[in-house]
Amino acid sequence: MPLLTAKDITKVYGEGAMAYRALSSVSLRIEAGTINVIMGKSGSGKSTLLSILGGMEKPTKGQVYFRNQDFYQGKEEKQAEIRGKHFGFVFQAYYLIPELTVYDNIFMPLYINGATKKACNILPLAQQLDIADKLQAFPHQLSGGQQQRVSIARAMINQPEILFADEPTGNLDRKNSDTVMQILETLCKTNKQSLVIVTHDESLVKSPDQLFLLEDGRIIS
Repeated sequence: MPLLTAKDITKVYGEGAMAYRALSSVSLRIEAGTINVIMGKSGSGKSTLLSILGGMEKPTKGQVYFRNQDFYQGKEEKQAEIRGKHFGFVFQAYYLIPELTVYDNIFMPLYINGATKKACNILPLAQQLDIADKLQAFPHQLSGGQQQRVSIARAMINQPEILFADEPTGNLDRKNSDTVMQILETLCKTNKQSLVIVTHDESLVKSPDQLFLLEDGRIIS
């Protein structure tokens, strides 16, 4: 049984003459523990697709199944629980809270799920991401690459089954991009988590398990 399935996903914004079809009858399957790349040019619909797969935006038509359950037919509380406990998100922008230390930014998802600082151990993950010496620093004291590593730690701290990454290296130079991608792939493979990454960069992921090419809102291969 696939971990995540999308069936005939269509997304239309607006109505009538102003309607814009961002996605048209997109179907795909994400297996547990796999690296999956959604690639396409700007405007191809790849970020919209990621938002729908990640439970952040309801499709106009079609279904998304997580562990064989129709995600968008579930109650809002159930959707929020799945997003909070089973999904992790990394974006091009880091979205760190500037008033909080690195440690507290990483801790935030655990706090939302009711954990206490005594019950969690952030240090091992920080060590894997090479930011252990930055835990008491604030975001403005970090480089772009370090801030993105903090956002990855925050996304991974709940040990999600699927990590969604939308252009996660878009604000980084090539060296930091390669480092961040190597970290993402290594963490997901080590922890047997699925990675779904959106990118326009053909060289970003060397050997994905699945590659979906989007063009004008449709998967072409």
